[in-house]
Amino acid sequence: MSLLNKRVRARQENLAKLGIDKNQAWQWANSRLGYWRIAGSWIPNRSLTNEYLASQGYDDISGRYEAMRLSYRTAVYRTVRTVV
Repeated sequence: MSLLNKRVRARQENLAKLGIDKNQAWQWANSRLGYWRIAGSWIPNRSLTNEYLASQGYDDISGRYEAMRLSYRTAVYRTVRTVV
């Protein structure tokens, strides 16, 4: 068995563990793109959900960003008129 078949099978099994349908996991596992290119695609967005990442101990980045944004928010003033 070649290394490529082992890699494709491992990708399929890992995607299936993340809850992806078996046929869809097989299609995604057979992609010719490498890990770096797949990382920027929609495949991880569908398979690595926020719930899964939270269960693995990762913080919710969007929630943390909103909390920081609200804490650093400054007062809003009217537009300043330029004196010439």
